Amino acid sequence: MFRHCVMFKWKPETTDAQRQELFHGFDGLAKLSFVKAFAHGPDAGLREGNWDHVVVADFDNKDDYLTYASYPQHVDLIQGHLIPAISGRAAVQYAFEPVRS
Repeated sequence: MFRHCVMFKWKPETTDAQRQELFHGFDGLAKLSFVKAFAHGPDAGLREGNWDHVVVADFDNKDDYLTYASYPQHVDLIQGHLIPAISGRAAVQYAFEPVRS
């Protein structure tokens, strides 16, 4: 499995409407056939200094992630909606084996 985690900080002027449009866009990415699992949500506000929002997406392999990263729907969402709304971004991608308890 391969996981992509990305966190964002909103610009102070980012509106609720802009955020809702992004959330709708994220929900659309979750439906892509090569995405195995997808979750996103706002920070719970339990710690000072946390990032504002997180996206976590799982793929079968690195190649599926690379397809996602360059997929037009993903690129359009980033360039047209995300970049204008954020002041910061942090991301990591890693391979993993699911842990079963």
